[in-house]
Amino acid sequence: MSEPIIFIAHQKVKQGKAEEYKRVYQEVGEWMDANKPQTAAHIAYISEDGTEASVIHIFPDIEAMEKHMQNLGDVGAKAFTLMEIVGFDVYGTPSKMVMDSMLKMIPGAKVTMKPQLAGGYIRLK
Repeated sequence: MSEPIIFIAHQKVKQGKAEEYKRVYQEVGEWMDANKPQTAAHIAYISEDGTEASVIHIFPDIEAMEKHMQNLGDVGAKAFTLMEIVGFDVYGTPSKMVMDSMLKMIPGAKVTMKPQLAGGYIRLK
């Protein structure tokens, strides 16, 4: 059985852009829900002062993560104008193609990997 992958992108929100970021991420969430049915979760949280955000992604398997990364749409591009990704936490083992793509897209981002599943579960429909 394929193991789930959890991917958290840590972001620095551009100065004065917190409210726009929140509005755009509502659009991102709606777009992801409609266009990425294999992505089990795509949830953004923002700090109280609006300077930092984290986006949590949950994929049931490697294939779902690969499909998610293939096209982030116009609304995804819009989100990138409001923040910069400063790091990733990756739980599980994504494909080399996905990791190479992430690192190419965000050079210099700090990446923390925890590839070995010790146990637990995620309730998926």
